[in-house]
Amino acid sequence: MGKSELFNGGFDIPTEFTSSIGAVVWPPVETNNERLKGVYPNVIETGYDLLNFLSKFSLLEFSPKATRISARLVTSNEALRDLIQSNLPFREFIETIIPLADCQVVGLEDCCLIYVGKNDPSRKTPEDIIEQQLKAANEIFSKFGIQGNSNKKIPDGFKIEFLDKDKRRDSTILEMYNELYSLFNWSTQDVKKMLSNQNNLIIAAFNKEGKVVSSAIAEFGEMTFVRKGQPATLSLVEITEAATLPAYRGMGTYQAVSDGILKYLAEHKKPPNLVFGELNLDAPGVLKVAAKQGRIPAIQTAQEYGLFPRGWFLEQHVVIYQGDNQERPDNYPYNNLMVAFLPKNLLMEKYGRKNS
Repeated sequence: MGKSELFNGGFDIPTEFTSSIGAVVWPPVETNNERLKGVYPNVIETGYDLLNFLSKFSLLEFSPKATRISARLVTSNEALRDLIQSNLPFREFIETIIPLADCQVVGLEDCCLIYVGKNDPSRKTPEDIIEQQLKAANEIFSKFGIQGNSNKKIPDGFKIEFLDKDKRRDSTILEMYNELYSLFNWSTQDVKKMLSNQNNLIIAAFNKEGKVVSSAIAEFGEMTFVRKGQPATLSLVEITEAATLPAYRGMGTYQAVSDGILKYLAEHKKPPNLVFGELNLDAPGVLKVAAKQGRIPAIQTAQEYGLFPRGWFLEQHVVIYQGDNQERPDNYPYNNLMVAFLPKNLLMEKYGRKNS
């Protein structure tokens, strides 16, 4: 049995409840999962400037509690292609490329949002695990990605519902969410914080007895970057903190809540510029849903920009609960994740009202 079969969680990214999108802050600051995280505020215009940035990034030091540094920045397409095509050093720090051409952000149409990462040697992934994850992800997106819009019926016996303010205050709902997110060792306080945050959408699948069996969050955020003295704001939504009770995995509930979020966002009066998820590469079911929804995987953009076989995953980004009977290998203490995304044009094309 391969690692992808062993580590088959029913979720995207269950971590302690902090902002997953993050703020525009530089240099990187300490956050959860023994990481430093940051977002660089200025658009990088030239290959030389990008090389200079990555050179300085390579020299950043880990804090006493951190073994990974993760950052995002916006760079012009020209700068990124110059760096990659000229085979200049420091390309190995690029972990994901998201083109912004179809995101409808004035001033950033010719740019990419990129993730860069640096790990301590103790947090490096064995090549056999990377090979298995790459093979599984390629097979899933090759098989299911052509569908482009799952538009699947809600499974029989379940109801999909966004939680309004009243439901979020309901003690019965709190009890259900405590059970659901106890899978990730969340405290009652963590769950209360999630339910009380009105800036996020929470959608749930209820079974016929009215019990919450699956849930996901749409976290809203904005990043403002400065380009030639002018601000350009990218509005983002991350589909995250998705969880399904073990007895209900494989029934289509995760797909139903995730589809519900995409349809809601496409029909919103101000759809986001970019919708994305950071997918657990050890969870084939999560990859399959993203592929069916027509999300663009980072594998594809790494190939298009000539960065493959690297540049497609976030290395040992977070640790994700695996289940009581599933032990983690000593040489793989954190999970690898892959970004899969929908720019605004594609979101509207696949999930706008005309496709409902």
